[in-house]
Amino acid sequence: MNLFCVGLSHHTANVETRERFAGGAGAQSSLRQAGCAEALVLATCNRLEVYGASEKRVSTDEIAHCLLQNNEVSDRGHSEALPFYRYEADKCVQHLFRVASGLDSMVVGETEILGQTKKAYQSARTSGAVFVLPNRSARIQKSPAVLCPSARSRSIWLRKFSASLGIAAFWF
Repeated sequence: MNLFCVGLSHHTANVETRERFAGGAGAQSSLRQAGCAEALVLATCNRLEVYGASEKRVSTDEIAHCLLQNNEVSDRGHSEALPFYRYEADKCVQHLFRVASGLDSMVVGETEILGQTKKAYQSARTSGAVFVLPNRSARIQKSPAVLCPSARSRSIWLRKFSASLGIAAFWF
C-alpha cells in the first residue's frame, strides 16, 4: 500500500490558487475513482491536502484534477506549473505530524489545525473513505504515548505495522 500526501499551502500557492482547488463535495468520490483506497481531505484557509493510500501510484495531476472546485478546467492546460507538493511513506507521516502539531502553520504552534485535522478524519471515516482496524485503533486511541513516545518512533511503528490512514489519524 502506498501512503502519500499531495497538497497546496501558504508556502507554495497564493489564496486564489488555493481557492481554485478547494476540493468540492465530490472530491472524496473522485479520489476513490482515481485509485485511492483511502483518502482524507484536509481543507483549511491556508492549506488543502489529500492524505491517501493506494495500491498503485496515483499521480499528483490526478489528485489535482479531483480537487478542482466545480470541476473547472484550467485555461492554460497542462503547461501551467501546479504548485502542489508531494510526500510519500515516512515523509508523508512526518508531514502529517508537523501539520497537526502546528509546526507547518503560518503562525507556528497554533492549535486550531489539530481540531481541523480531527474533523477531517472524522468526516472521512463517516463517509467510509478511511478504514480503521478495530483492535489496533482501540489500543492506539487509549495510549499513544505509551506505544511510541516520539514522532520518529511513531513513524517507524506506522511503517512497520500498517499503511492505513485510519491508524495514522488515531495518533491525534
